Amino acid sequence: MDIQLANISKQYRYKKVLNDVSLHFKSGKIHALLGENGAGKTTLASILSGAINQDSGKIFLDGKDVFFANEKDALSKGIVCIQQRPLVADGISVKENILLGTAHNDFEKNMQKKLKRSGVFERARMLQKKWAPLLSLNSKVLHIGGDGRFYTALIAALVKEPRVIILDEPSAL
Repeated sequence: MDIQLANISKQYRYKKVLNDVSLHFKSGKIHALLGENGAGKTTLASILSGAINQDSGKIFLDGKDVFFANEKDALSKGIVCIQQRPLVADGISVKENILLGTAHNDFEKNMQKKLKRSGVFERARMLQKKWAPLLSLNSKVLHIGGDGRFYTALIAALVKEPRVIILDEPSAL
């Protein structure tokens, strides 16, 4: 999926974070945004994933103008973001966090097929074996480190089979 940002700006009360940013991310490529702290990388990732809205500018997916009211809208177009501090629930297991993430984002509708809980867990186990073989799906998130939290969020994202995955500072934890 080609993603084009045209003249994206975002201002908070006392600071303009993005000022007229235009970028083009070509389909089938891995892209990296580099910059100092406060340069707007996370803000841009948040706009692309529907977590926040830009003040001005447009987003184009494969040449079509789109607007994401929220993260669910971005997911419906195949875009998902793993934030630098993944939002996971400490009191439940990795497996339950993955299920919680898929249910919250209307997983079945976006996949356009009915996938039972067991199907989500089966897919999560396959992804866990490939991406995080040392992570136990039965571990409580409270007892895993930052890398485990990242991989929990990664598996939850990959279960949704996105077309685009944004990793916001994946090595932060």
